[in-house]
Amino acid sequence: MRTTIPGWLTVFGLLPGLAGGQELTYDWVELQYVDTEIEASGPGGDVDIDGDGFAVAGSFSLTESFQVIGSYSDLDFDFDVDATAFSIGGGYRYGIGEQTDLVASLSYVSGEVDTGFGDADDDGFALAAGLRSFVHDRVELEGGVAYVDLDESGDETSIFGEGRYWLNDEFAVGAGLDLGDDTTTFVISGRYSFGANLGRPTR
Repeated sequence: MRTTIPGWLTVFGLLPGLAGGQELTYDWVELQYVDTEIEASGPGGDVDIDGDGFAVAGSFSLTESFQVIGSYSDLDFDFDVDATAFSIGGGYRYGIGEQTDLVASLSYVSGEVDTGFGDADDDGFALAAGLRSFVHDRVELEGGVAYVDLDESGDETSIFGEGRYWLNDEFAVGAGLDLGDDTTTFVISGRYSFGANLGRPTR
């Protein structure tokens, strides 16, 4: 399963995040439910492998422009395959408007796949870049491109999009879709923002 590890890593914490109330902040934690489908090549031809599970991700602002980001995921796939992934890195934001930021990140990523007959470990790096903006008082949209390159499993490029609705200044619910070379991943998330960026109020 060459694309297993790169396929789902692109959606977990590779970009810095936002908080609600029309202020773009970068201090949050998030719980995600993840459902993914991987098209893998085998002796009998292409096979679709389905998996789902949970992930946690977070962001903490160091300055107005830089953040520390990280994530951890645990997914169960068909054929009794279990997979975990971890990422840690840094993010950068550049404001292009009062409610819009360009964002980018570079992360170290590590994954492990347990097939029941043995384990396979891999690590590498991930790059991501995108645009995040409020289009309404409590509606946030984001989208971009992510690239993951692992030593043994190869690379994966994906495009992603997500919408998020802020229930108040601290809590939001969201849904996202990630389309990779051989993977399709759907995410439902709940996010908690625990502070404004550099003391700015969230409203």
